[in-house]
Amino acid sequence: MTRIHQYVADAFVAEGVDTVFGLMGDGNMAWLAEMAGRPGVRVVHARHEAAALAMADGWAQAAGEVGVCSVTCGPGVTNLVTPLRVAAHNRTPVVVLAGDTPVGTAVHYQSFDIGSLRALADVDVVAVRSHGDLTAKLRAAFGTARRSRRPVVLALPYDLADERCDLPVYVPPVRPAGPAPARARDVEAVRSRLAAAGRVLLLLGRGAVAGGALGSAERLADHLGALTGTTVKALGALHHRAGDLGVVGGFSSPEARERIAGCDVVLALGAALSWHTTLGGALLAPERTVQVVDREDPWDPDDVFDPGLKVVADCRLFLEQLLEVLVPADAAVTPGARRPAPAALPRSPDLGDIEPADGLDPVAALATVRRALTDPVQLVVGAGHFWNHVVEMPEPPAPHRLQVHNGFGAIAQAFPAALGAALAEPDVPTVVLEGDGSLMMNLQELETAARSAIPLLVVVIDDGAYGAEYHKLVASGMRAAESVFGFADLAGVARALGLRATTPSSLDELAAAVATFLDDPAPTLVDVRVTRRARAGRYRSTYPVDASQNRSPSSARH
Repeated sequence: MTRIHQYVADAFVAEGVDTVFGLMGDGNMAWLAEMAGRPGVRVVHARHEAAALAMADGWAQAAGEVGVCSVTCGPGVTNLVTPLRVAAHNRTPVVVLAGDTPVGTAVHYQSFDIGSLRALADVDVVAVRSHGDLTAKLRAAFGTARRSRRPVVLALPYDLADERCDLPVYVPPVRPAGPAPARARDVEAVRSRLAAAGRVLLLLGRGAVAGGALGSAERLADHLGALTGTTVKALGALHHRAGDLGVVGGFSSPEARERIAGCDVVLALGAALSWHTTLGGALLAPERTVQVVDREDPWDPDDVFDPGLKVVADCRLFLEQLLEVLVPADAAVTPGARRPAPAALPRSPDLGDIEPADGLDPVAALATVRRALTDPVQLVVGAGHFWNHVVEMPEPPAPHRLQVHNGFGAIAQAFPAALGAALAEPDVPTVVLEGDGSLMMNLQELETAARSAIPLLVVVIDDGAYGAEYHKLVASGMRAAESVFGFADLAGVARALGLRATTPSSLDELAAAVATFLDDPAPTLVDVRVTRRARAGRYRSTYPVDASQNRSPSSARH
């Protein structure tokens, strides 16, 4: 007879699992050891549970499959609350095999109600309590993760996991059906709205990018002479078009907002109409908005916008159906005008001469990294003030392998997520743009990167502070120094933990460091020290600085 933890390992392998991220303890060590011994299965041992789950999140987004994470009971589970909430926000399918305290023990010092994660993190929890319900609950965990595209916690008491069982061979549940086309009446409803419209905006989200709909979207935009724009997670999708407005919402310029307000129809494709995209309904008029999404209830805590028409369908299939009734098969569609590429290296507009002690211009540094990279490349972006510079880049990255980890407003998610993403696509160079404050929360995972030989380039946009808070405090006239910590020797720490690392003092040295990684993609950290004098455009408009506060270059150095 086999033991329960062996049967559960059989089930995970049957589900196609070949990569597991975890941190072991009493509650899950037997299962992790069993998985590690299975042919073709790789177990990546993280140094913190939160990082392990973020790795599974990044892996799942890159691989397009269910990510798997495993932690022990008690504190191993409580450490997951933030990344679970983030993964739920990201709509990432992840199964967490969580050890649970023994069912045969009335009192245990690591007892924790795992079911409370439903309310704490808004995720599904499946608790195994006997041999009889094991198979059904394993099937439920994977089926729910795939169908609902959200994290599921599978709780397995570790005394039960060690028991012997005689269960039939595990058979995975039927996978969800393929992409669904739109109903003919919905296609006709959209066609008639477009036919009566003067100006149209196509708003593309991550669903349009992931679904392979960009080619059809551009053909539709060319046919209609439409404007285009994106959400943050589809950054750069049709940036080459002269009529592209960039990221729609809080990042839109006053001119762009005026053009958006003048549109007769906004066709949102695979985009969550969040508060940030619609500005709470102030930017997009519900009655003039059509949303095409692949499910009736896309989960988003900010999804409070109710469009005039919602079409539930796969974006690519919907566009193909729409083009069939809009554009004759033999019709020639004239491509729209293209945006010229900037010749000069972009620089921050509010900087004069920069002294070496100030650090590099973050806008120029990010542009240098972008120009040093060649497609295909997988880019993972973290949250913080620097993130705004990335969104505002004149030369944004290609969106196909882009992950933006700003869900739940949580920092410290991008670096571990990038470790997972790099393992999901090992033949594609993976680069993560992360802030110094975020990296400080995950320094231990530098050792994971080195020990596991994960081919990742970590580019730290290091302003020696919590930059978002710094600029807000300066604008408000409060004690900005409380957000400043100075520059630590991040490259030295990375080298001590086994990475190749450097702190470039010029843009040329930065470009050379990126080139070195591309030539030899060993785990690498580049600590890019940047000036705090540079503010992203959205911060300049949202948090204007009173000149009477005398925010001089010297006052910004601490």
